[in-house]
Parts: sequence; C-alpha cells; structure tokens
Amino acid sequence: LEVEAPCPYNSIPYDYRMSQMWVEGTLGIVPQLAPKIMLNEEGENITLSDNKAMFTRWANTWKDEEPYKFTKAIHNYAATNLIPRHLGPEYVIHGAKLYSPWDPARHEITL
Repeated sequence: LEVEAPCPYNSIPYDYRMSQMWVEGTLGIVPQLAPKIMLNEEGENITLSDNKAMFTRWANTWKDEEPYKFTKAIHNYAATNLIPRHLGPEYVIHGAKLYSPWDPARHEITL
C-alpha cells in the first residue's frame, strides 16, 4: 500500500484494495478503475504498473495459511450512527458517526 500511495489505487479504501490484491494474485483478475481516477492533473490517462506477478508470489507464499488476520482492535461501522455506549474495545473505528446521548438535564424535549 505504501508503494501505491502516489498512484490512483490510493483512492481505494485500504481493506477493499487489499482484497483486490488478493483476487489479482490468486485469480489473475486486475481491478477496473473508474475512468476519472485514471486521469492525472492535466487530464491525461495514467498507466499503472503491472503488479500481478508480485501479487501472485504473495498468494503462493500465503496460500496454505490465512493471509488476513482478524482483530478486535479495528471495527468497521460503515455509515453507522452510534452513541458511546454502543462501542466495544476497538481502538480504530471506521465509518461511524458518533453522537452524544440525549441529556434531559440539558434539553427538555418531548416528541
């Protein structure tokens, strides 16, 4: 991911990009990018390097193991509205909109 930082692949969320790398290495399917992502500042098409051989080596190296590790330190709450009591022991939270719970001492509202 660090190597790809200056290229259009950097616009893809890291978890989705990692799954693309795995699919490219195991199945040989190169992801299609949106045409607008493939333009530089001057509006010219960008040619990306071919990383299929590298991803295939990675896939062959890790084929007998589970290449992705699961952790409780990161949780994906994509587009989820939460209040703090809903959170668990995560350290990194992706996609959550965190709201403070209603405090009736501060705001007397009835619906």
